[in-house]
Amino acid sequence: MEEWTGQLKEIIHGKWSDYLLSERLVEIRDESWEQECIRQIMNDEKHHYEAFQRLHHQITGDYFRFEPDFSRIQDYRGGLHEAQQKEIENYRWYRHMLLTAPSSEVSTPFYIAMTDDIGHAILFGTLIAAAN
Repeated sequence: MEEWTGQLKEIIHGKWSDYLLSERLVEIRDESWEQECIRQIMNDEKHHYEAFQRLHHQITGDYFRFEPDFSRIQDYRGGLHEAQQKEIENYRWYRHMLLTAPSSEVSTPFYIAMTDDIGHAILFGTLIAAAN
């Protein structure tokens, strides 16, 4: 269980980093339809972060505190590629966490994040194609 909660902490930290990356992408892009797509992803990332924090609190009695990593992307297209790769990696990680969850009661946040993140990866792919 300790290893599983350690991985949950990494996921919480990663979710907040994903949120900050999306926030940075919105800041550097001036196309409103692209910004709207990324804002939808940002909203999902924030909800996932909050759900994983609640889960951590439910399991340990505490919220996980950490120093956030701020995104230092160089350009919009590169940031989209980074975001897409992270979403694909997250999908795989959440599937693992879902399958190794200590009980079915804690699996819902992973299922939601897993299905949302594969959709995000597809959307980032669309934004990459549009940025060409």
